[in-house]
Amino acid sequence: PVDITNYNAAIAPVSKIYNGVFDEPTLTVRKDDSTPALVKGTDYKVSYVINGNEVEDPVNVGTYTVVIKGIGNYTGELSNLTFTINQKEITADMVTVDTTEKESTGAAIEPEVTVKDGDKVLVEGTDYTVEYTNNVAPGTATVTVKGIGNYKGLVEKTFTITSKYYYVTGVVRYNSGRVIKFAKITLTGTDYLGNS
Repeated sequence: PVDITNYNAAIAPVSKIYNGVFDEPTLTVRKDDSTPALVKGTDYKVSYVINGNEVEDPVNVGTYTVVIKGIGNYTGELSNLTFTINQKEITADMVTVDTTEKESTGAAIEPEVTVKDGDKVLVEGTDYTVEYTNNVAPGTATVTVKGIGNYKGLVEKTFTITSKYYYVTGVVRYNSGRVIKFAKITLTGTDYLGNS
């Protein structure tokens, strides 16, 4: 068999954005520019290695070493190429948060968050993390979604927390002897902490 150890090899593309499927890059293996390219499956086979582990069809983020091994009439091995899968950006249109107004309860309010990549529902803790800020007291609360694993990027959404505290003010007319007097009264409710 012919040793391919010193053959030339090229790969295209050298990288891609994560999409959850294996898009096989095109390999060209030949002795030199004047000789025909070898045929995958007949003259050589390909595997991808990351962190010492061989992966048949890489789909997850990382940089893989492309290992080309001669078969049939060829022997030897090439491992001087890499193929990189880069993280996909999480964008605002991928994130859905229940942003309807919430009434304060004195406890943290955490509306439901859904993140989708096309039809695929992403998994919290695997694909993204969620953090809530200013989500107890009345005001504007923030939900922060951060990509992890095969995803990157940061998306912020806000929602409003309203207070239970209210005032009702009116004027009461009452008769005191011959003089009609007016008095102003204020009725108060309780705030979100239960104070009257």
